[in-house]
This record gives sequence, C-alpha cells and structure tokens, in this order.
Amino acid sequence: MLGTVAFEKLSTEDFKWLQSWLKDCSAIVLEDGRKFVAEKRLHGLLWKHKVTTFKDLCHYLRQGTHHDLTADAIEAMTANETWFFRDPAYFELLRCSVLPGLIKARQESRQLRLWSAGCSSGQEAYSVAMLLKGLPELAGWDVTLFASDLSQRQIDRARRGIYTREEVNRGLPASMLTQYFQQDGIVWTAKEELRSRVQFQTLSLHEPWAPMPAFDLILLRNVLFYFDESTRLELLWRMRKQLAGDGCLMLGGLEKSDLLEGYELNGNEKSWVYRRTQWAPVAKAA
Repeated sequence: MLGTVAFEKLSTEDFKWLQSWLKDCSAIVLEDGRKFVAEKRLHGLLWKHKVTTFKDLCHYLRQGTHHDLTADAIEAMTANETWFFRDPAYFELLRCSVLPGLIKARQESRQLRLWSAGCSSGQEAYSVAMLLKGLPELAGWDVTLFASDLSQRQIDRARRGIYTREEVNRGLPASMLTQYFQQDGIVWTAKEELRSRVQFQTLSLHEPWAPMPAFDLILLRNVLFYFDESTRLELLWRMRKQLAGDGCLMLGGLEKSDLLEGYELNGNEKSWVYRRTQWAPVAKAA
C-alpha cells in the first residue's frame, strides 16, 4: 500500500462502485451529485494509508482485508457532526414535556430506559445524561441511558469523554462544563459520575440488533438523511417495535417525516416528538 499520493479525481466507474459498497456495508446512500464530496473526504485516507490512487483505494476496499482502511472510509463518508445540546428547542421539549410525561407514567416501576442512536462522539448522550441529572424527581430511580454508533472509533472516543475547548464551547453551558467536566491541559474530560451514566456500544442500525429492552425514549436525530426512503421506513418501524407501548421517538430538527404510521406527532412549530400509538393495517376490500 506504499506509494506517492496522487492528486486525482475519482473515476465515474470507481465512484459508482463506492456508492454500491457504502450502501452494502452501512446502508448509507451516497448520492450521484456528491462525487466531489467523496473525493474531498477520502483524499485524506490516501495520505494516511499511503495509497497511491483512488483506484487503488477501491481495490483495497474490495479486498476487505485492510480493516483500518475500511473503518476509516466508512467514517469519512459520515459527517459525525454533533455538539452539546444540539437544537436547544428539542432539549427544552424534553425537559418541560416529554420527560415529565414519562416520569409520571412510570411512577409505579420507577424505571426509565433511553437510547441515543447514532450518537457519534457522545455529546448528545452526555447532554441527555446532564439533563436527567438535573431532574430531582428521578432520585432513586433505575435509569438506563444507552448510546450507540456504527463507528467503533467514535464509541471509544465517547467512552473516554475527552473534548477540545472548541467542542465544549459549542452548546455546553459554562455551569455544566465546570460541574461535569475537568480540564486536563488543553482538553476537557467528562467526570466519572457523568461517564458512568451512559452505556456506549457499537451498533449498526441497518443490521439485526441483539435483544434489547423496550425503550421509553429513543433519540434518532440527524440520522435518517443518510438512508434511502425504503431503509428509513424500515428503520422507523423497527424503532417503533423497540419502543414501550407509550414510548417516544425524537428525530432531528430537519427530519420531520411523513413515513410515520404508528406514531402521533406532538410538540410545536419549533420542536416535536413522535409518540408510539396502536396501529393495525387497513384491511383490503374483498
């Protein structure tokens, strides 16, 4: 794999193959008009892995034996863009409406199960953990916060809970920074009391899942746009099955979907949540 990196463009043939390969291994759709984006994101891999050309890169990906290269290629083609308390209106909806409603409904069991799906480097999961910690009515409750991502490297980073000054300055209130993080040189590390509240695990959303408990709340935010319509619809139905009978699903701020049979929409013009409802297919006329 050693060689001098060439500054070249993806051929149409190699781009078509990359589109098919990426969808097969991750269900991520790389649209026809995004060849330039693929070139830009993958070019760094040529330098990192000492690959000479994009054609050679595709060759090694076809072989499937260079696992670090495969992982890097998939990760390069996902944005992995996240920040603390992303879309504040949604966290306000969680704090003021969704969580109080679930807490009221779970008074007997005193259990709460939440899932941050597609959590990237962990900022969303930690934001939810800090929000839960600030609710005194949950004292003494059995609360599970599960967080997953396709990328093992992102999950490893999330578990460590180490963030740059730029990252903690993006959305994290100063009071929470000093309460839940400690400064280690030029980075900030989540304290153990925060890290211990989140269970991070690698999980591919488009593949079969190991058995999991029913969740009261699933955060599937800014994930659906990676997939085609049929994959989105299938994933939404699988999420519905993974929800408790009155559980809630929250999508990203730009992901208001018309593919949500079996849910009812609650919220306002700034933020919304989908609550699982009873649903049965309409019987066909004889």
